[in-house]
Amino acid sequence: MTTERRHKNNFLIVGIGASAGGVQPIKTLCSLLTKDCYAAYIIVHHFPPGKKSELTLLLSGICKLPVMNIKDNDTIMPYTIYVLEINENLAIANNKFKISKRKHGKNETINYFFSSLAVVAQHRAVAIVLSGAGSDGAEGCKQVIENGGSVIIQNPASAQHEGMPLNSIHHEHHEYILSPEDMPAAITRLQSQLQT
Repeated sequence: MTTERRHKNNFLIVGIGASAGGVQPIKTLCSLLTKDCYAAYIIVHHFPPGKKSELTLLLSGICKLPVMNIKDNDTIMPYTIYVLEINENLAIANNKFKISKRKHGKNETINYFFSSLAVVAQHRAVAIVLSGAGSDGAEGCKQVIENGGSVIIQNPASAQHEGMPLNSIHHEHHEYILSPEDMPAAITRLQSQLQT
């Protein structure tokens, strides 16, 4: 990695959204991520109100990259997997995480994060939608593409719950429909294109 490349902070910021049935594809995807790709990975996963996610612990034992719990105002660093362990809204500002209270009602935490990712990271943004019921993530994916980023969606045929993947498919340019095990190679290709 060159000093110039590091100085530019020209790494991909990859948002990963999942809900019901999402733990296994998250594990599959994240276990295959390596330092071959200059990127940061941020997981927003629906889980029951009043509980904390255990994904950080689960992933730490199987991932080659470090896995960290997101804290408000932490700086985003490449070669790291970040997990939002609390049921709140997450955004990005000045390359730092910003956590805010989530309103009661329909859970739109993935859309909230993808929308922020789209505006801040623009062409460096990659939104990934994995298994889940409902449509959270669909609107955020649209915004990511509109701002020059890319979208990767779990093939609905491989998802335990196909609602979120199906609703996120807009048949746009820079949209890829893949199984979780094929996603790391696609992310690496997107990063290579960013450097050209």
